[in-house]
Amino acid sequence: MANIKIIKHFSDIPYNFRVCLYGTGKFGKKIRRLLEYFRPDIHIVAYIDSYKGGVINGLHVFKIDEIDLIRKNCDLVLITSSLCSEIVKTLMDRQFSRYKICSQDLLRKEAHYSGDHLGQIHHAEREKALKLGVGYAAYTYVEGDIVEFGTWDGWSASILGLSLALAQPYCSEQKRLLLFDSFKGLPASESIIDSNSPHVTAGDWCEGALKGASKEEVYADVIAVSGLDEDRLIVYDGWFKDTMAQLPKDTRFSMLHLDCDLYQSTVDVLEPCFSQGFISEGAILIFDDWNCHRGSPESGERKAWAEMVERFSVSYSDEGSYAISGHKLIVHSYKGMPLSKRAESVK
Repeated sequence: MANIKIIKHFSDIPYNFRVCLYGTGKFGKKIRRLLEYFRPDIHIVAYIDSYKGGVINGLHVFKIDEIDLIRKNCDLVLITSSLCSEIVKTLMDRQFSRYKICSQDLLRKEAHYSGDHLGQIHHAEREKALKLGVGYAAYTYVEGDIVEFGTWDGWSASILGLSLALAQPYCSEQKRLLLFDSFKGLPASESIIDSNSPHVTAGDWCEGALKGASKEEVYADVIAVSGLDEDRLIVYDGWFKDTMAQLPKDTRFSMLHLDCDLYQSTVDVLEPCFSQGFISEGAILIFDDWNCHRGSPESGERKAWAEMVERFSVSYSDEGSYAISGHKLIVHSYKGMPLSKRAESVK
């Protein structure tokens, strides 16, 4: 088992491969669902079972005795069972070496699709908001790139990447996806506004909390899911207050997904966005944590936004709430907003 390659990321599977899932239990079914969503290029041929054939949820089940058919129709067998050693021996006894073992790490994305009905509704609405946000930025000629602040496990980043790839033919420019995260979890709550907020005092948002996937894992997942060219995906590793300073002056954003959690982190993003003119006319801002802290206007993303509106005289349209805690806004103008490229060319 020492030399067996373990699949920890969906990007480990080559593009357009035909795969069979060896294991018809809960793990195999979850991996099938996640592959169908995150790797639509992959063709899932069938399940494999050591003892019985048949059909499960519309997918054929090969018995292992049908190894010749498996060999002919499958590029890779993914072992999705806890009986890994036994299955490896079974395959090797039949001189079949094109297999890999699926790690339980792959199920970190399963949280977005399982659980109670309320959780399913919440994540479905988040997904819809992100997809429509990218579509809005593409179809309505808003200038600039797509950006996310706070990637956690890479789920929302993968949604954004896939949506951008699908929407690109309708864009008036070549848009990129920019991702910002510390990859260390949340920072310490240095602002009294944060330290007194409900999620912080409850211990949910303490220093280091919500540490998700690594920079390399997020990058690999987004490329695998979306098929974006590598030069169209940029990942910034570090605290927002530091990485925002690395952006060139001509940076423009057409759609911003802010999953900043804390008030100070949101300020660290929005202040340079407005003061440096990064937010384009018509840009849509999607706040993931708007209604956290009991929806208080004196906490979190709500308070940070209110301060920016006052400081930069922001004119915007309220596009309403989504999911449990999200909210959307469209910016029309603000103090220091740069002219669009089209306006500059006319001028």
